[in-house]
Amino acid sequence: MGNQITTFYSGKHRSEYSDLIRYLPDNGSGRLILPNTKGETDRHHDRGFYICHASNNVSLNGSNCFIRGEFFLKAQGKPYFVTSNNNTQYGIKGQQGNLTYDFVSFPDIENISVIVNDMIRSNENYSIKTMKVIDRVYHKTILVNGSRLMLTVSVKAERDFGSYTIKLYNQFGSAAFTIDLRQFRAPQNLKAVALDTQIIVKWTGNHDIGLQETFFVEYRKHFESIWSRVSAEYKSTAILNGLQPGAVYFLRVFSKTTAGESSKSDVIIVKTALTYKQRSSRNQDIGTLSRRNDETIIIPAHYDEIDSMYYNPINATISHQASRNNVQDCTRQRLKVNLGDWEANNISSRNVHCAVHQFKPCQENTFLSSSSDE
Repeated sequence: MGNQITTFYSGKHRSEYSDLIRYLPDNGSGRLILPNTKGETDRHHDRGFYICHASNNVSLNGSNCFIRGEFFLKAQGKPYFVTSNNNTQYGIKGQQGNLTYDFVSFPDIENISVIVNDMIRSNENYSIKTMKVIDRVYHKTILVNGSRLMLTVSVKAERDFGSYTIKLYNQFGSAAFTIDLRQFRAPQNLKAVALDTQIIVKWTGNHDIGLQETFFVEYRKHFESIWSRVSAEYKSTAILNGLQPGAVYFLRVFSKTTAGESSKSDVIIVKTALTYKQRSSRNQDIGTLSRRNDETIIIPAHYDEIDSMYYNPINATISHQASRNNVQDCTRQRLKVNLGDWEANNISSRNVHCAVHQFKPCQENTFLSSSSDE
């Protein structure tokens, strides 16, 4: 059959989970040459599977015959943090949260340092688990065999926000990654417009966080304790349907991102409008009440032996006293006149004894008795 020529085809570089990373040319000798690329090779060390194909161009049943070769490069080096890490993460004041750091290290990590706002912490709580992590290698987004470190952070005050740096060490060297922990604020400028069975809600999201937010509106009647929830997806407005007309509702909004869940917004109070039928019935009731108020209610006067509209015991007392005074004045006048007459007739008298024995104003005749001693 003569000399057979073997043809080598370009090789493939794949991850441990078979994600295609790149193609590698073959110079015809059956060897794959790995170029040293700054920022790539020195970071992940070209770890992965390398696959090549060769053929002797002999047709078998009308098709070429290929053979396949595969090799796994167990490259080792200093640890590195994958490109999918978020260097800005968010927390809520008064709550506990976790900061996540994804990394790859072959061999295993020997030591870890935690630096918070430029100060080394020795008592921080963290955990590590092996898992698939996302990395970008040679411009391809792939899954690699890595680990996730979760640092538990208790945000008690404003000073607990800031920079959190994790530094990893293995026998080849070290690597560090810093996360800026910021406060994840609730959506702002919450407003609402109420109809009879609907409430239209609008708000402003956290545009500065650089993450896609999914918004949720929670509402309940003022006397209820359980909140109902409606998803607004990525929009900054929502319509609540099927509400009770003329009822008072409490509303609030929060959002979720890949970094976590925001705090709840301040609660606003909204009252739904009445339906047309309810308004008509209410206006009719108001009109009826107004007509009733315009009517004059006359209660017949009740009389006993004395006309209560004119009888006043104080007036009666005053009238009786006035009558008595009038009679006494009349008596004094008559007494004065009689004494005058008596003095005119008895000029020589020195001692005069005058006594009013009894005075009855109701009698027509008044008696006056007097005596004198010469």
